[in-house]
Amino acid sequence: MKGAVVVACGVLGTALIGWALRTESKPAPPDGSARSEGFAVIELFTSEGCSSCPPADENLARLIGDAKGRRVIALGWHVDYWDRLGWKDPFSDPSATARQRAYAAAWESRRIYTPQMVVNGITEFVGSAGGQADRAVAEALAKAGTVALTATARSGEGRGWAVTWAVEGAPEGCEVLVALTQDDRVTQVPRGENRGRTLRHEGVVRAFATAPAAPGKGVLILGAPADVGPDGVHLIALVQHRKTMGILAAIEVAR
Repeated sequence: MKGAVVVACGVLGTALIGWALRTESKPAPPDGSARSEGFAVIELFTSEGCSSCPPADENLARLIGDAKGRRVIALGWHVDYWDRLGWKDPFSDPSATARQRAYAAAWESRRIYTPQMVVNGITEFVGSAGGQADRAVAEALAKAGTVALTATARSGEGRGWAVTWAVEGAPEGCEVLVALTQDDRVTQVPRGENRGRTLRHEGVVRAFATAPAAPGKGVLILGAPADVGPDGVHLIALVQHRKTMGILAAIEVAR
C-alpha cells in the first residue's frame, strides 16, 4: 500500500487497543446554505479476511436495526488489502481501499486499518466499539444538515439504475456520490483468519459513482454486479466535501 501504513487489528492485537478505541473527530466541512433533516452515514471499512472484523459487521447490523425510522445510512466498504492473506473477500474492491486512503489523506494520517468505522465523514473509531458508535450516531442525528439533497432512480438498461439528483446550498468543493448497497450477504469462509465461520454483512457497497455537485443537478448511472437481485438492495445518495471528506447531506433514493 504505497503512501499509507496499513494497520490490521487482527494481526497486531491488543497492542493497538488503546489507540484504536479512541474516538477521533476530524476537521468539519464548511456549512452549506440550506437546511435538512439530521442524518448519520455509517461507513465501515471491513474485510472477510480479518478476524477482528465480524464483531464490527455485527455492530453495523445492530445500528441499522436500531434506526427506528431515523435517517441512518450504512455503507459497508470491503477493502482488498487482506485478500492476499489466505482468503479473497468476494465483496472486496480496490476502490473501497482507495476511499479509506482518501479519508486518511484528508486527515493527514498515514494509518488505515480494519475494522474502521466513520460517521458522517468526521468521526472515526474501531468498528466493533458499540458505545462509541451509539454516541457518534446520536450526535450526528441531532445536528441539522446544511445542504438539501433530493434524488430519484429508475431502472436502466441491463442491471443498472439511473439516479437523477438535485442539490441546494452546497458549498464550493463538494461532490455527489450515489451507491448501490446490498443487505443479507452471507459467506461461508473456508480459509484465512475466519476459516470455518459463517459471516453476515449488511449495507455492502456493490457499486458507486460520483460527480461534482457544482451544477446543482445531474444524473449518475450505476451498474450492478451479475449476482445482485432486487431483494435487499438500497440506493444511497450523499453530498461530500472533497477536501475534508465531511458529509453534508445523505438520503436513501426513492425508486
